[in-house]
Amino acid sequence: MPKVERPAHASHQPERNRTIAVMGHERTGIPPEAIDQLDVVVEIPMLGSGASLNVAVAGSLVLYRLAGLI
Repeated sequence: MPKVERPAHASHQPERNRTIAVMGHERTGIPPEAIDQLDVVVEIPMLGSGASLNVAVAGSLVLYRLAGLI
């Protein structure tokens, strides 16, 4: 999975414009050529031994944050 140089924190609030949330595959992430097309890349910080969240859980967290619910 490609590593993003400076991902935004999950608490990053973009301006209230139309937003598309691109979720990566749980194992392989988002292809580098797709990452190059994105304005903002968000990475959810992980604590402990887990390497990643299930994509449905991660997507829910990001969408709730974008909606201003968390």
